[in-house]
Amino acid sequence: MKNYYHVLGLKPDASAEDIKTAYRKLTQKFHPDKNSGDKFFEEHFKQILEAYEVLSVKEKRENFDGQLVNFKSLAQNHNLFEELQKKEKELNRQESELRKKIQDSELEKAGLQRKLFEQFDKEKEMLHEQFSHEKSDLLRKLGELTLAESKRNSGKRMYQIVAGIGVLFACVAWVFALQTGNKAGKGLTSEVLLQDTTQNQADAVLTSQTKPQSQKDETNLKKSVNTPQTTYQNLPVSNRNNASNVVPGKVQPVAADISDKRYMITNVQVDLLESQPSSARSLSGNYQSQKVVTKIPVDQKVEVLSEMSQAGYYYVTFNGRTGYIHQEFLRNQ
Repeated sequence: MKNYYHVLGLKPDASAEDIKTAYRKLTQKFHPDKNSGDKFFEEHFKQILEAYEVLSVKEKRENFDGQLVNFKSLAQNHNLFEELQKKEKELNRQESELRKKIQDSELEKAGLQRKLFEQFDKEKEMLHEQFSHEKSDLLRKLGELTLAESKRNSGKRMYQIVAGIGVLFACVAWVFALQTGNKAGKGLTSEVLLQDTTQNQADAVLTSQTKPQSQKDETNLKKSVNTPQTTYQNLPVSNRNNASNVVPGKVQPVAADISDKRYMITNVQVDLLESQPSSARSLSGNYQSQKVVTKIPVDQKVEVLSEMSQAGYYYVTFNGRTGYIHQEFLRNQ
C-alpha cells in the first residue's frame, strides 16, 4: 500500500493547507516539462497527483487513514518492514541521483556560458585588431597623399616663380632692345634686313627641296615681286594671303627706291604674328594658337610689305622682324 503522506513528505496529522503547499512545491519540482520528459520525474509526478487527489478530499482522506491504520497493523511483519525500508532507500538514491543531474546540468550551463563569453571576447579582439590595421593603412595612405600634394604644390609654386622671373627678364630685354633699336636708326635696320635677306634665300632653297612649286606658280610669284602695280585680286589663290611671297617670320629685302615703301602707324600695343590666323582675334591682335614674333608698342611706324588679305591682315616689318598685323591696329601715317 502506498503511503501518500510519505509521497508528499508530510505527517499523518498534516493540515489541509500543509497538503496544498507541499503539493505545489513538489509539482513545480518534478513536473516533466521542466525535466526534459524524464520517466522518473513523470512517474513521481503521477504519484504526487494521486496522493493529492486522495488527501485533498475529506472523505477520501478519512478512508485512506483507516486503510493506513489497518495496513500498519498488518505491516508488523518483519519482511514487509524491510521491503519498505528498501523502497525508501531506493527513493533516497533516486533523489540523490536527481540532485546530481541537476548539479551537472547547472555546471554544463555555466561551462557553455563561459565558452560563449570566451568566443565573444576573441572575436571582439580580432575585430579590434583588424580595425587598427585598417586605420593605420588609411592614415599611411592619407599621409602619402598629403606629402605628394605638398610636393606638387611646391613644384607648382617654384614653376610660377621661375616663370615670373623669366617674364620679368623678357620684359627688361624687350625694353632694352626697343631702346637700342630706336637709337640705332635706319642704319642698323638696313644691316639687319640684309642679314635676314641672306637667311630668306637659304630658307627658300630648303623650301624648294621639300615642297617644289609648279612652273606657273613661280612665274606668278616673279611677276608679283617685279611688278609694283600687281593687285591683290590678280594674285593666285595660293598667294593671296601673302602678296609679296614673303616667307612668314622672315624679312623681305628692302627696295632701293625709298619712295616705293609704304608705312603705317600702330594704334595700340599689338602682337606681331608669325603666320596669318584663321580664327577670331583677341584684343591684343594675338591668337591662342599663333606664335608671337615680337610686341610692337603704340605709335610705332611699320613697313607694309603686302596688300591687305581677305581676312584683313597686312604683312609688315618692324626692326628687322616680319609678321602679320590686323588692319584695326594700324592707321595711315
